[in-house]
Amino acid sequence: MRRLLPLLALAMVGCATPYGKSAPGWVVRKMSYEGRLWLLDAEEELAVAQLKLEEAEAEHERARKARASAERKLARAAKAVEAVDAEKDAPTLAANEAEAFLEYALAAEAQAADRVELERLSLHCARARYELAKIQVAKKVRLADADELDEAPLAKQARRCEEDLEELRDQSRQLEVRVSRARAEWERRRSQLSQRVSLARPGPYLE
Repeated sequence: MRRLLPLLALAMVGCATPYGKSAPGWVVRKMSYEGRLWLLDAEEELAVAQLKLEEAEAEHERARKARASAERKLARAAKAVEAVDAEKDAPTLAANEAEAFLEYALAAEAQAADRVELERLSLHCARARYELAKIQVAKKVRLADADELDEAPLAKQARRCEEDLEELRDQSRQLEVRVSRARAEWERRRSQLSQRVSLARPGPYLE
């Protein structure tokens, strides 16, 4: 099972990427048991990267459903405002809270989508390191014809991927600020609604 996950990850990455360079197939086929042991760490990183991508995709789906729920909540709150007297502010506060919650849900969904891209790129980088490790291990164990292998293109590919990953992480930090601000605003409006409802008979405004 330990070796099946990296193989699955390789299959899912595909070749249509800027990080598609790989070591010749014969390198691993000719490698001794000792050499394959040296590759275990790189294979493990690849398996972990695949699992993280799957987790990010699942979280993105949950965030998408939460955003859809927030949209329905805002629609119900808007109808409630239209159905009552203008002097009653609880429904209006509920609509304001629902609007803020939708903004928060939208920000969280964008963050979840960004994490998917981040983990997908992390998977590409793990694969790039794995391909580089094949060449390095082949030279380390003095595999036949290993001296003819050029690791420079694979090393460059791995470095470029890490640089792109760091750039994407910087963008992710900006999304974290957006989510934090949206959540703070939602909590502020929810507190206003909670205080208003607590002064009167409890109604259907807090969810």
